[in-house]
Amino acid sequence: MEEQKMINSLVNIAKDYENCSFDKVHVTKWLDQFPESSRLAILIELNNILKYTYFSKEALINFLRMALTDKQIFKKDLQEYKFINPQTKGNSQKEMLKLINEIFEAELGLELSDCGKGEIASYVYVDDVFYSGNRLKRDIEAWVSSLGEGLSIKRLDILYIAVHERNLEYVHNKLKELLPNTEVGIFYGIKFRDSIKNSKYSFEAYLPLGNQKFNSNAVNYVSRLDALRTEPQKKYIPLFRERSVYFKDDYFTCSLNRNTVEKLFFEKGVQITEYSIAPNFNMRPMGYDYSNTLGFGSYVVTYRNIANNCPLVLWWGDPTSNFGINNWYPLFPRTTNEGII
Repeated sequence: MEEQKMINSLVNIAKDYENCSFDKVHVTKWLDQFPESSRLAILIELNNILKYTYFSKEALINFLRMALTDKQIFKKDLQEYKFINPQTKGNSQKEMLKLINEIFEAELGLELSDCGKGEIASYVYVDDVFYSGNRLKRDIEAWVSSLGEGLSIKRLDILYIAVHERNLEYVHNKLKELLPNTEVGIFYGIKFRDSIKNSKYSFEAYLPLGNQKFNSNAVNYVSRLDALRTEPQKKYIPLFRERSVYFKDDYFTCSLNRNTVEKLFFEKGVQITEYSIAPNFNMRPMGYDYSNTLGFGSYVVTYRNIANNCPLVLWWGDPTSNFGINNWYPLFPRTTNEGII
């Protein structure tokens, strides 16, 4: 049966996800929340998306191993670099540094503590994925503040396995303003083109296509949200993805399936926001977003966690609960500092 084949394939992609037993029973329970007629399309598209956007532990280790030997990033001996750990919320940076330390020990006979003791070629900030960039900006601001005025920082290198382009240039410029006498480099393995200011040509801007027939809850949600948007937002930041004759996207298999999946994810996301008595204002159907949009719309997941910038249908809810705000079974249960959410 094609559906079972696709379920098995999805399990194989994300089998090392740490926050649940990612097996056939788990995937089926999540899938059963959608109309039966659309389940195969959802499975086909998620399989195609996640084979590019799910980063297993093995994938992260391989990326770090290649990055550490890349002379465009690390032009000098690794012992001349100081790896910093200013992240105060979450554990992604700590885990990335732990993996780097394991690579150092196994392949170079070094530890991170051996690096950056003499003259420092560069300070290195490493994390898994750049979404909105707010965490990076806050982390570096706090780190710079803690250093005082006496320390000269010649160079700061930032390393991600993947970035979203939407705020990348903006955050990069803010860091250069913060450190005007410092060379700031941002390196990454993959870039997702998700600029919401040019959605007609941003192939990976995962917003629903406009001019579709949405259910009444979704229509009302859009109407309420649009009333909050300023005129510049309405002019420059579209709520929906535009149809384009130039459209080509390797992340979805076809436009028909893409429209089906995004429409369902949006409508179910609206339903999830209505479960909450007092939802966070930035909680959007397609993922948390500080802008007045339908959501950030990322589909990037690592073996450790999923970001709240991804569609709510992928991560919202408590897998052990069946009532109230948690009346949704998540495909990728999300861990926060307070635990599973």
